Amino acid sequence: MKRIFAGILGCGLLLAGCSSGGELPSVRRGEEGFQLGSLAWGSAPGEVAEAPGVTLPEPMEGESGNTSVYALREVRQYDAEGTLLLYFRDGLLEGADFTEEGADEERFQSLLDDFREEYGRETGQNETDSALLGRQVETLDYRWDDPETGTVLFLALSAADGGEPSLTVSVSKTE
Repeated sequence: MKRIFAGILGCGLLLAGCSSGGELPSVRRGEEGFQLGSLAWGSAPGEVAEAPGVTLPEPMEGESGNTSVYALREVRQYDAEGTLLLYFRDGLLEGADFTEEGADEERFQSLLDDFREEYGRETGQNETDSALLGRQVETLDYRWDDPETGTVLFLALSAADGGEPSLTVSVSKTE
Protein backbone atom coordinates (compact mmCIF):
# COMPACT_ATOMS: atom_id res chain seq x y z
CA MET A 1 0.00 0.00 0.00
CA LYS A 2 2.90 2.36 0.75
CA ARG A 3 4.13 1.84 -2.83
CA ILE A 4 0.78 2.89 -4.26
CA PHE A 5 0.61 6.08 -2.20
CA ALA A 6 4.23 6.90 -3.00
CA GLY A 7 3.43 6.68 -6.70
CA ILE A 8 0.20 8.61 -6.34
CA LEU A 9 2.01 11.46 -4.64
CA GLY A 10 4.72 11.41 -7.25
CA CYS A 11 7.43 11.51 -4.61
CA GLY A 12 9.79 9.90 -7.06
CA LEU A 13 9.69 13.07 -9.14
CA LEU A 14 11.78 14.76 -6.50
CA LEU A 15 14.41 12.05 -6.39
CA ALA A 16 17.23 11.09 -8.72
CA GLY A 17 16.28 9.35 -11.93
CA CYS A 18 17.28 8.80 -15.50
CA SER A 19 15.74 9.60 -18.85
CA SER A 20 14.40 6.62 -20.72
CA GLY A 21 14.73 8.29 -24.08
CA GLY A 22 11.37 7.35 -25.54
CA GLU A 23 7.98 5.70 -25.33
CA LEU A 24 7.91 2.66 -23.08
CA PRO A 25 5.24 -0.02 -23.28
CA SER A 26 2.15 0.73 -21.23
CA VAL A 27 0.05 -1.56 -19.11
CA ARG A 28 -1.53 -4.48 -20.86
CA ARG A 29 -3.34 -7.64 -19.81
CA GLY A 30 -1.51 -10.80 -20.79
CA GLU A 31 -0.87 -14.31 -19.51
CA GLU A 32 0.58 -12.88 -16.29
CA GLY A 33 -2.46 -10.62 -15.79
CA PHE A 34 -1.84 -6.89 -15.71
CA GLN A 35 1.76 -6.09 -16.56
CA LEU A 36 3.95 -3.34 -17.97
CA GLY A 37 4.35 -4.20 -21.64
CA SER A 38 6.32 -7.41 -22.02
CA LEU A 39 8.16 -7.08 -18.70
CA ALA A 40 7.56 -10.27 -16.74
CA TRP A 41 6.80 -10.19 -13.04
CA GLY A 42 9.78 -11.50 -11.13
CA SER A 43 12.33 -10.15 -13.63
CA ALA A 44 15.66 -8.99 -12.22
CA PRO A 45 16.84 -5.40 -12.89
CA GLY A 46 19.34 -6.70 -15.47
CA GLU A 47 16.55 -8.39 -17.42
CA VAL A 48 14.40 -5.25 -17.30
CA ALA A 49 17.35 -3.15 -18.52
CA GLU A 50 17.49 -5.34 -21.65
CA ALA A 51 13.94 -4.36 -22.66
CA PRO A 52 13.68 -1.94 -25.60
CA GLY A 53 13.70 1.70 -24.50
CA VAL A 54 14.70 0.99 -20.89
CA THR A 55 17.85 2.46 -19.39
CA LEU A 56 17.89 1.81 -15.65
CA PRO A 57 19.66 4.33 -13.44
CA GLU A 58 21.11 3.39 -10.08
CA PRO A 59 18.35 2.59 -7.57
CA MET A 60 17.08 5.54 -5.59
CA GLU A 61 18.90 6.17 -2.33
CA GLY A 62 17.13 5.96 0.97
CA GLU A 63 15.38 2.68 0.25
CA SER A 64 15.40 0.23 3.11
CA GLY A 65 15.04 -3.45 3.60
CA ASN A 66 14.65 -5.71 0.61
CA THR A 67 12.94 -3.18 -1.72
CA SER A 68 14.66 -1.06 -4.36
CA VAL A 69 13.08 1.57 -6.59
CA TYR A 70 14.33 2.85 -9.94
CA ALA A 71 13.05 6.19 -11.27
CA LEU A 72 12.99 6.72 -15.03
CA ARG A 73 12.20 10.33 -15.86
CA GLU A 74 10.97 11.82 -19.14
CA VAL A 75 9.16 8.61 -20.03
CA ARG A 76 6.31 8.70 -22.57
CA GLN A 77 3.25 6.60 -21.90
CA TYR A 78 -0.41 7.16 -22.72
CA ASP A 79 0.56 10.07 -25.02
CA ALA A 80 2.09 12.03 -22.14
CA GLU A 81 5.44 12.50 -20.45
CA GLY A 82 6.05 11.55 -16.84
CA THR A 83 8.08 9.50 -14.41
CA LEU A 84 8.08 5.72 -14.22
CA LEU A 85 8.97 4.10 -10.92
CA LEU A 86 9.90 0.42 -11.04
CA TYR A 87 9.69 -1.53 -7.75
CA PHE A 88 11.81 -4.59 -7.03
CA ARG A 89 11.42 -6.71 -3.89
CA ASP A 90 14.24 -9.12 -3.16
CA GLY A 91 15.67 -8.16 -6.57
CA LEU A 92 12.53 -9.11 -8.53
CA LEU A 93 10.07 -6.82 -10.36
CA GLU A 94 6.79 -6.50 -8.47
CA GLY A 95 5.30 -3.15 -9.51
CA ALA A 96 5.41 0.02 -11.57
CA ASP A 97 3.90 3.50 -11.28
CA PHE A 98 3.68 6.01 -14.13
CA THR A 99 2.97 9.54 -12.89
CA GLU A 100 2.05 12.48 -15.09
CA GLU A 101 2.10 15.87 -13.39
CA GLY A 102 -0.44 18.49 -14.43
CA ALA A 103 -3.09 16.13 -15.77
CA ASP A 104 -6.62 17.48 -15.56
CA GLU A 105 -9.96 15.80 -14.90
CA GLU A 106 -10.73 15.60 -18.63
CA ARG A 107 -7.52 13.67 -19.29
CA PHE A 108 -8.24 11.42 -16.31
CA GLN A 109 -11.77 10.71 -17.55
CA SER A 110 -10.49 9.94 -21.04
CA LEU A 111 -7.99 7.39 -19.69
CA LEU A 112 -10.67 5.95 -17.37
CA ASP A 113 -12.97 5.46 -20.36
CA ASP A 114 -10.14 3.77 -22.28
CA PHE A 115 -9.39 1.43 -19.36
CA ARG A 116 -13.09 0.55 -18.95
CA GLU A 117 -13.31 -0.27 -22.64
CA GLU A 118 -10.12 -2.36 -22.54
CA TYR A 119 -10.47 -4.09 -19.11
CA GLY A 120 -14.17 -3.85 -18.30
CA ARG A 121 -15.81 -2.24 -15.30
CA GLU A 122 -13.47 -1.49 -12.40
CA THR A 123 -13.61 -3.74 -9.33
CA GLY A 124 -13.32 -0.83 -6.91
CA GLN A 125 -13.41 2.93 -6.58
CA ASN A 126 -12.17 5.07 -3.71
CA GLU A 127 -12.21 8.78 -2.95
CA THR A 128 -10.07 10.00 -0.06
CA ASP A 129 -9.15 13.26 1.56
CA SER A 130 -6.31 12.67 3.98
CA ALA A 131 -3.23 14.15 5.58
CA LEU A 132 -0.08 12.48 4.30
CA LEU A 133 3.48 13.65 4.85
CA GLY A 134 2.18 16.92 6.28
CA ARG A 135 0.05 17.72 3.25
CA GLN A 136 -3.68 17.49 2.62
CA VAL A 137 -4.14 15.09 -0.29
CA GLU A 138 -7.34 14.49 -2.25
CA THR A 139 -7.35 11.31 -4.32
CA LEU A 140 -9.81 9.58 -6.62
CA ASP A 141 -8.76 6.11 -7.73
CA TYR A 142 -10.17 3.19 -9.67
CA ARG A 143 -8.96 -0.39 -9.32
CA TRP A 144 -9.06 -3.43 -11.59
CA ASP A 145 -8.20 -6.78 -9.95
CA ASP A 146 -7.20 -9.96 -11.73
CA PRO A 147 -7.63 -12.58 -8.98
CA GLU A 148 -6.48 -15.45 -11.21
CA THR A 149 -3.00 -13.93 -11.56
CA GLY A 150 -2.81 -11.85 -8.38
CA THR A 151 -2.25 -8.62 -10.29
CA VAL A 152 -3.91 -5.24 -9.93
CA LEU A 153 -4.19 -2.04 -11.97
CA PHE A 154 -4.89 1.39 -10.44
CA LEU A 155 -5.75 4.68 -12.11
CA ALA A 156 -5.63 7.65 -9.74
CA LEU A 157 -5.96 11.42 -9.84
CA SER A 158 -4.59 13.25 -6.82
CA ALA A 159 -3.78 16.78 -5.71
CA ALA A 160 -1.90 17.91 -2.62
CA ASP A 161 -2.98 21.08 -0.81
CA GLY A 162 -5.33 21.97 -3.67
CA GLY A 163 -2.39 22.25 -6.08
CA GLU A 164 -1.84 20.92 -9.55
CA PRO A 165 -3.17 17.36 -9.90
CA SER A 166 -1.18 14.34 -10.97
CA LEU A 167 -2.40 11.23 -12.76
CA THR A 168 -0.91 7.88 -11.82
CA VAL A 169 -1.23 4.46 -13.44
CA SER A 170 0.00 1.69 -11.12
CA VAL A 171 0.34 -1.98 -11.84
CA SER A 172 1.61 -4.64 -9.47
CA LYS A 173 1.82 -8.30 -8.62
CA THR A 174 0.10 -8.66 -5.25
CA GLU A 175 0.80 -12.33 -4.57
